[in-house]
Amino acid sequence: SSANPRGGSTAMSVQAYAALPNGSAEGAASSGSIFALRDYRFLWGTQVAVFCGKILIKMASVQWLYETTGSNMALGGLGVIQLVTQVPAILFGGVLADEMDRRLLVVWMQAVAAAACSVVWLLSFLGLLLPWHIYVSVGVLSASGRIEGSARNALTPGVVPQELVPRAVSTNVVTDNVGEILAPVLFFATTLGESLSPAFAVAAVSYILATLLPLFIEANCQPEHTVDATRTSQLALASSRAARCKEGLSYILHHPLLPGLYVLDWGMTVFTFYRELFPIFAATILQSRPAWLSLRATVSLLNCLNYAGGTVGSLMTFRWNSDPHKGRQVLGATVAYGAFCVLFGASRVWWMSALAVFGAGAADAVGMVNRKTVIGTTTPSQMQGRASAGHSLAANTANSLGQIYVAAACSVIGAGPTMILGGCLTWASVGCAAWAIPALLSYSSIS
Repeated sequence: SSANPRGGSTAMSVQAYAALPNGSAEGAASSGSIFALRDYRFLWGTQVAVFCGKILIKMASVQWLYETTGSNMALGGLGVIQLVTQVPAILFGGVLADEMDRRLLVVWMQAVAAAACSVVWLLSFLGLLLPWHIYVSVGVLSASGRIEGSARNALTPGVVPQELVPRAVSTNVVTDNVGEILAPVLFFATTLGESLSPAFAVAAVSYILATLLPLFIEANCQPEHTVDATRTSQLALASSRAARCKEGLSYILHHPLLPGLYVLDWGMTVFTFYRELFPIFAATILQSRPAWLSLRATVSLLNCLNYAGGTVGSLMTFRWNSDPHKGRQVLGATVAYGAFCVLFGASRVWWMSALAVFGAGAADAVGMVNRKTVIGTTTPSQMQGRASAGHSLAANTANSLGQIYVAAACSVIGAGPTMILGGCLTWASVGCAAWAIPALLSYSSIS
């Protein structure tokens, strides 16, 4: 039998799940279904609720801000808020995820998100909502979401056997995309009237559900080598956390694959970020749309198509799970993503632009699944939280910078040229990554 690159966590996972009354890891491994694992089912349910809440509050906030201000840069300002709040949250969250009970960390952060959404809903319902309320809530949700995300992502490799990690990651991404498809439909259904308050209310309910579900996970969610804070001074604990941050950064920088994957994510996202700017693109690139497609309906359609593409791309990775060359899959998917971005910007036919959004979602999902798979299968248990936080840091800072850059570029050179240029720069980033880190081409998960 082959050695476990995560230091024996597979055996621990199998033993833990064999003891659970509602499922066993052996049964899951034999059937190929991770839903045979009881705790994974609750983790999966949490994920569904999180993404419904996250997409609803994001779409409602962006739409409210654009309709209220009519400014591209008002949407770019959301990127500034997210950038300021999420970087320390991601770094701190990765350390916390490797230090304390990950299940409870998820619960606490979801409770914070539920409270923030509830306040926004109340202000909207009373007619008191102002732009600065949106910016504050986005900052709170960004910070809590990044901390929670590091903990929840680190839970997955610990609750399934290593041989099922690729399937679990693919299932997680498919679940994300299905939830994100349904959320825009729900957004449209809850915003048929003039007010966006119903959308804010449903987002709050989703986060409340996400707060409750993790409480039913029975497995031990404490990471290995946890710091005993009750016997450690606060000064020593702070020093330990700083050392753990430094250790995590050193691990990522010296990993043969992770730096290349993170830089590649930056190269494609910073110059092409579009999801939270769909109101701008709906009003410009898709201005030739039929008269029966309102601005809100077009934004909902673009989100649905993008996430539907992401679902298709994630499902495609199930067929490619047996292919060990994950680095090549990431590079190929990124090239395809750049092509769809160019098509989106160049097309003047609204339905072709919409199909390009679908294709970009599919290509992006293939790359994301393979990036997460590499992290989950090449990182030891005690580093999972920080490695996951590193990926989250790269992805989310790129999202924020991309939102700022793309919003500004759309105001200066137009939405179409911005996406064409972004697609070309994505191709350039692929070439640079393949040249600088040849391991991306040669890596095999079998070896």
